[in-house]
Amino acid sequence: MAREQVREKRLQRCSSRGIPRAILWLLFLMSVPFAQARDHFQVLTRGYSNQRTSANLSERVLTADSVRSSRFGKLFMLPVDDEIYAGVLYAADVLVAGSKRNVLYVATVNNSVYAFDADKLGAPLWYRNFNGAGRPTRNAEVGQACRIYHDFRGNIGIVGTPVIGPDQTMYFVTRTVEYGTTVQRLHAIDITSGNDRPSSPQVIEASVPGKGDGSINSAVAFDPITANQRAALALSRGVVYVAWASFCDTRPYHGWMMAYDASTLAQMGVFNSSPNGSMSGIWMSGAGPAFDAAGNLYVTSGNGTSGGATEFGESIVKLQPKSLRVLDYFTPSNFNTLNDFDLDFGTQGPTMLPGTTLMVVGGKEGKMYVVETTKMGKRIPGDIQIPQEVQAVDLTIRPTLSHHLHNAIPVWKSSQGLNVYVWGESDFLRSYRYDPKTRKFAVPAIATGAILAPSGMPGGMMTLSANRSHSGTGILWATLPRLGDANHATVPGDLFAFDAENLNLLWSSAGTSDDPLNFAKGSPPVVANGKVYVPSQSNFVSVYGLRNGAQNPQNLAFKAQATGSAPCDLSQTAEKAFNGSAQGGPSDKWCSSTPSPFLQADLGKSVTVGRIVVEHAGAGGEDFSLNTRDFNIQVSADGSNFTTVTTVTGNDQSITTHDVTPVAARYVRLSVITPTQNATSAANIYEMQVYAPIARFNSADALAGDPDPVPPAGAVVLSSPGASDADPQSQNGSKTVEVTSTGRVITPPPDVAAPPPDAQITQSGMRMKVLKTGSGSEHAVANDCVTVSFIAWKTDGALFSTSTSMNDSDLVCLNDAIVGVSEAVKEMVVGEKRRLWIPEDMTFREGHHHSQRRPEDEEPPHKDLTFDLELLSILKAPQTPVDLKQPPATATRTPSSLAYQVLKSGTGNRRPSVSDKVTAHFSCWRSDGRLFESTLTGKHPALVTLATSLPGIREALSQMTVGEKARFWIPAALAYGEEPVEGFYPAGDLVYEIELLSVE
Repeated sequence: MAREQVREKRLQRCSSRGIPRAILWLLFLMSVPFAQARDHFQVLTRGYSNQRTSANLSERVLTADSVRSSRFGKLFMLPVDDEIYAGVLYAADVLVAGSKRNVLYVATVNNSVYAFDADKLGAPLWYRNFNGAGRPTRNAEVGQACRIYHDFRGNIGIVGTPVIGPDQTMYFVTRTVEYGTTVQRLHAIDITSGNDRPSSPQVIEASVPGKGDGSINSAVAFDPITANQRAALALSRGVVYVAWASFCDTRPYHGWMMAYDASTLAQMGVFNSSPNGSMSGIWMSGAGPAFDAAGNLYVTSGNGTSGGATEFGESIVKLQPKSLRVLDYFTPSNFNTLNDFDLDFGTQGPTMLPGTTLMVVGGKEGKMYVVETTKMGKRIPGDIQIPQEVQAVDLTIRPTLSHHLHNAIPVWKSSQGLNVYVWGESDFLRSYRYDPKTRKFAVPAIATGAILAPSGMPGGMMTLSANRSHSGTGILWATLPRLGDANHATVPGDLFAFDAENLNLLWSSAGTSDDPLNFAKGSPPVVANGKVYVPSQSNFVSVYGLRNGAQNPQNLAFKAQATGSAPCDLSQTAEKAFNGSAQGGPSDKWCSSTPSPFLQADLGKSVTVGRIVVEHAGAGGEDFSLNTRDFNIQVSADGSNFTTVTTVTGNDQSITTHDVTPVAARYVRLSVITPTQNATSAANIYEMQVYAPIARFNSADALAGDPDPVPPAGAVVLSSPGASDADPQSQNGSKTVEVTSTGRVITPPPDVAAPPPDAQITQSGMRMKVLKTGSGSEHAVANDCVTVSFIAWKTDGALFSTSTSMNDSDLVCLNDAIVGVSEAVKEMVVGEKRRLWIPEDMTFREGHHHSQRRPEDEEPPHKDLTFDLELLSILKAPQTPVDLKQPPATATRTPSSLAYQVLKSGTGNRRPSVSDKVTAHFSCWRSDGRLFESTLTGKHPALVTLATSLPGIREALSQMTVGEKARFWIPAALAYGEEPVEGFYPAGDLVYEIELLSVE
């Protein structure tokens, strides 16, 4: 008899003898390894294990060779009732309805949980909705600090990734509004049926002593309204851990972590990260707490008060199991800067490095911190108590934009060594290798990918699969926005597969019928037993793997007979919207500029229709302003008499999903009312897909609309505590002397409070003094980046920030630097050191990375600063052309108003077509001379897909031959427009210099 059968029979006998479930749970825990409970690999928690390595090292089917082949692609899609923010889970050999299956578990923001057969398309094995007599919170009800909160679009129910225990119990948190009251509950259900375990659910309540934001009578209560349960749940040694942050930093709020007995759901411990202050949310972009061998857990926190006694904003905190007592912590020494510029430290969860006592974590500065778990070091100027700090994201490519790291850092012990992987915003995927002798990572990166992340949040969401350390088996999987900023927006996504040893691109989802639809921010792919599961915010999970023969399309409209209004161009006919492709460029769509245009599919026979997906202009790489704003979807049995099944107004999304009451139809029609967001008259549809109905929640027992505000007798009412008038705890004390662990003393200069009479006065009124002369005569200019060593103090002598954490060498791009620092550096030469007295009106950055700012972000920090600044090196940007305003008379002009001038001739005669990918170096300037982007400073070219590039870039590249270098004057209409939808994109005309290196 197999070991599994023996174990099951023993447990059945124990259960029949009345042994409590808690003891059975411990028996399971001791006898079953956490993520390898049976013969097949399982994904029972976020990041595959409690060390959060994001690596499945038991993958034997998917290799670099098999994924590179034409056999790999999308197999099927699993439809659900709403958007997916939580990560999906996978359990093997689960007994459901009398049969053992591999089961995929999916939770949605409608508080629904699905169990699907993970290996084939089919209806859910079981499905349950947990709204009860309420409904999920809606996005308009939270996040008021953002005015209009769009990190979610609609419901906010289950958001944090559930966790599954070895006794086949799943734990998750729901969020409902019941009779006008917001309630959060911890659930425990049987994964074989969806039924509740005993004691489930439990209403989440907590209170801690404190006088911080929202406190009443010296106590801070958990507020279910403002608390965002974003981080993944965790399970360790019979204890479930749950964390909370906020919605758009809407105060009052605090970071919370709570511990619950996995068997009884009794609360065992509570940690509040800022009981005498404010904020400090534990969100980690959806990642989960990491655990060491002793069971201690580690979490990171975002913007908030930080003091090291009771306040732990901008920190990694080590917590004792069960009690959640603070054991240790690390806070970056520049936490004041992080707070002042909304550069959360806690945008990633920690990752344990296998075989060491180290962990790594990144944040919004694009830095990777290497921290010793046995002695984290608390807060020391310069962060020299930690083994290393790496500027893992290159700031020079798009120096004025954000470079955040989100989610978690995957780690793999390859045959060559221990690698970690980072993919920050506006940068390439990078791999760094750990040196066990120095206990540091080699710099620069050992490998760099060729795909440049689009401007904006959040960078790549990554996972790794491999067969242990075997060469040729390691694959780095990543989802990435196709274009646009996913912060406060829903954007199209792509899936990529890279060789984990060299980061060569193996595969992408640009192929026919491989589209993963809308990007699921914070929810990375999951790999198990030869399949890749990709959640989306289009209400589907896409399943990828090795195909065996032709696929039966789920999309009922795939290659359907199509009709529509007259096309804009003969290449843009109606059938292009039903070919399964959205990334083939302008000729891969239906376009019509006729009044009231329509697009129609003949499905060939009458079928039951329940869901329609429309991919608008943005899905094909066009500007979001061209997305269809107002439209109807209609159905017909005979092609003559149509019934409207849904009407959409005010749409701005690139991919929209429409669930309708199931209806029998042969014809499906899209009738466009308002084609775009602006005055453009042409409708642009890249794909229209039609699907059968999905399994839906029977809402007959739920309250329609907003429930009655009067709760029934006995109902638990949880209300938001009132705000306190007391000021939060200070972000920094008045200490003026700092001593590092190595004995280095950092003392403020005697003239820290005010400049001496002999200080130089700049044109802006800032004062400076040369402390050490430099060498050479070259000066940095506006678009350059520099490396500097600095220490900054407040005028009372309190340390504000220092570059010591980067081995006294910090990278600064002048277009994004503190105004006073930028002005001073431009007057300095390499080796020179100056003291700067920077007034408060020059201690801010000129631009803000976020497309939608919070009110508290709109003012600079109110403090004068004194800097000691040494210029170490100048990283020269490409020289700014002198003819930015208009092309010279010798430039060649095209009918579209693009102009270009060849700077260096190429070789050969082949020019790229719209279906090609090319490798190129490029630099782009705004008309005011500011550099927007350049691959030259970092000396790494990008792989560019012509079909989804800006129209001006597509046309420019099509003019070139390999080896050619040219300057292009691109009018606003062929770039981002005069008023870009994404606020950080440059408006108006642009000038690009491009060097074409190769064509694929």
